[in-house]
Amino acid sequence: MVNCVVVVTRYYGGIKLGTGGLARAYGGAAVEALAQTERKEVIAMTTAKVMCAYDDVGVVYRVAGTFEGVVEMTTDEEIASKGEASLSVQVSASRAGDFAQALCDSTSGRAHVELN
Repeated sequence: MVNCVVVVTRYYGGIKLGTGGLARAYGGAAVEALAQTERKEVIAMTTAKVMCAYDDVGVVYRVAGTFEGVVEMTTDEEIASKGEASLSVQVSASRAGDFAQALCDSTSGRAHVELN
């Protein structure tokens, strides 16, 4: 577990616990709180900018799906006037290169991918 903060508040009730007692009380409360906490894996993501023919948009969605990517169409008047689609794909940073290669392979090199 990383980047985690536990705050324990003790309202004084007239009993002095001493240094060791406070450490045990705070530590026990923190351990109990962490044991009950839901854990989620955080995956570093990166954005791949994809330019392709409109005929290849379905391929982009299919390949992005195999990499658990999220696709968003972007509006770029200059690119649209050339008959191309512009998309942003959020993919795992560790698999971004594989995504770009798979997309290029699936479109026979017609799709252009720029990784940030």
